[in-house]
Amino acid sequence: MDKVQERSDKNTEKENGILSWLAEDDAPEIGIAVKEPLPEYAKGVVFEFKKITWPTRDQVTQEFINVIIIVAIISVMVYLFDLGFDNIFTLFKGALAK
Repeated sequence: MDKVQERSDKNTEKENGILSWLAEDDAPEIGIAVKEPLPEYAKGVVFEFKKITWPTRDQVTQEFINVIIIVAIISVMVYLFDLGFDNIFTLFKGALAK
């Protein structure tokens, strides 16, 4: 019975230690979310959004074109590999059938 009591005391100490550690004032520094009122949160979001450097329309258009070109090139490469493997497997299948 004493061992059971010791274990529960140790568990309580661990839980209290963790809870007290989580309740420290440096919680934001270590990445633990702290609840704040919604208006303050919204102000923070607006403040952070003002720091963003948004791309221009020309940059977005150019990036879109680049993505389309890269996707087209990779699609052609996959198609060519598929044709090549199909021919190789057809040769093997024909050789095995004889």
